[in-house]
Amino acid sequence: MKYGWEDWDLWLSMLEQGARFYKSNEPLFYYRVKEKSMVKDIANENLKRQYLEQQLIVNHLDLYKQYFPEPLTILRELDTLRMEKAAFEKYKKEIYNSLSYRVGDFILKPFKLIRQLFK
Repeated sequence: MKYGWEDWDLWLSMLEQGARFYKSNEPLFYYRVKEKSMVKDIANENLKRQYLEQQLIVNHLDLYKQYFPEPLTILRELDTLRMEKAAFEKYKKEIYNSLSYRVGDFILKPFKLIRQLFK
C-alpha cells in the first residue's frame, strides 16, 4: 500500500482469514485528522486514490469477487483511464516539441507579452 490505507488492507486480510467483526454504536476511539494529513491528501489526489482502490482489489480479489459482481471490470476501467492519460500526455508532449508549435510560440511571444501589459 504505497500511499496509505494499510488499515483497510489489514481489516480485509483479517476478514479473509475468518475474523468476525461486530458493530458498536459507541465510539471506542477518536480519529484525529490534521489540516495537512495523508487522509486529506489522498482524498484530494484522484490518481493516488485510484491506485489504492485498485491495489485493495488486487490484494483481496477473491473477497471482492464474492461481494462485488465485477471487480475485474473496475480494474479494466482503471487501467483504461491510466492508458488514456498516458497517451494524452505523450500526445501533448509531441505537440509541444513539434517544430510548428515552437515556431508559432516564438512568433506569438511578443503579442502575449503586450496582452499581459494591458490586463
